[in-house]
Amino acid sequence: MKGKANFDNVAWLYDPLVRVVFADRMRQSQVRFLESIAPGSTVLILGGGTGWILDELSVRTRNCTVYYVESSRVMLDRARKHGKGLDVRFIEGSWEHVPDVAFDAVITHYFLDLFTNETLQRVCDAVGERLKRGGTWLVSDFVCLRSWHGAMLWLMYRFFRILCAIEASKLPDWEGCLERTGFVLRSYDFFYGGFMKSARFVLGNDR
Repeated sequence: MKGKANFDNVAWLYDPLVRVVFADRMRQSQVRFLESIAPGSTVLILGGGTGWILDELSVRTRNCTVYYVESSRVMLDRARKHGKGLDVRFIEGSWEHVPDVAFDAVITHYFLDLFTNETLQRVCDAVGERLKRGGTWLVSDFVCLRSWHGAMLWLMYRFFRILCAIEASKLPDWEGCLERTGFVLRSYDFFYGGFMKSARFVLGNDR
């Protein structure tokens, strides 16, 4: 999870911790639909963390301009080491600091889970206003479909609320928020026993 709260405290262990807990499943979920981003796109990565996703984006598409928004200064410093060959503008901040740019694609990986439903709807509305008609929003995040999913979420939220002071205490309805903003689900896939969902949403014409 990454977002507006202070993740400086866990920046040094975040990626190793993810590998220990989830093996490579989380990374697989994050790269699942990157190939759907067209060459030459203007891309927003919101809550990008340590930046390894930039390297993956650079080998899956070409000539993209990337606005990389991350609230943790430590995470952002690590991210600057990635994305060779991409035109990347690094911005320290969260969803309130997204520049007034017309984006072709938005990427949020394990970011939407940081917020309450009320705040998340504001996030979706604000970011959606900056996405071009027919633009793509790629999301990877947790879902709660089984009893052990709920137990995992309970532990994770308490961990990150203590160390990072995140806003949410339970998983918000991130799919519902996107749909209410005018996004239509086009593709999806599940990972790690259905606990992680990767989805490709497209901004509908009726928005």
